[in-house]
Amino acid sequence: MSIFRIISITSGLILTVSSIYEAQKVVGKKCNEYALSTNQNIAARVITSFVVSAAIGGTISNVIKSIYK
Repeated sequence: MSIFRIISITSGLILTVSSIYEAQKVVGKKCNEYALSTNQNIAARVITSFVVSAAIGGTISNVIKSIYK
């Protein structure tokens, strides 16, 4: 495995995790704004984490795979 592929994978991981963090922050603010319960807040954050990781992580993974065949 080349060093550039390792750097790409690491950068993709950092981007995915930071995107999840930012999305959860936005969802948390909206949940507090609408006065949702703690359980609903947790559920919204978990669903947001899954959706963002699938969308961003999947896209990054496919791009890395297409570059480094």
